Amino acid sequence: MKNNAEKEGEPIPVKFIPRKPHPNGLLEYILASYITHPCRSNSILPIILDIVPHVKMCDYSPTEAAIILKNRYFFY
Repeated sequence: MKNNAEKEGEPIPVKFIPRKPHPNGLLEYILASYITHPCRSNSILPIILDIVPHVKMCDYSPTEAAIILKNRYFFY
């Protein structure tokens, strides 16, 4: 895109990608679900099934993390 914009004399497109909330924070991809409340049939209980931590640059994209999480469990 940058090369095409330069050739056509157009401004180079800039995309802002926000940082994590804190520079030392940890980005985690979470797979969550819910179960029916055992005492109240019309209520649910949220549960976290698994977490894939993003600990270094370029280790997992959100899509790759979703595939990793999906492959760890059998879904009906």
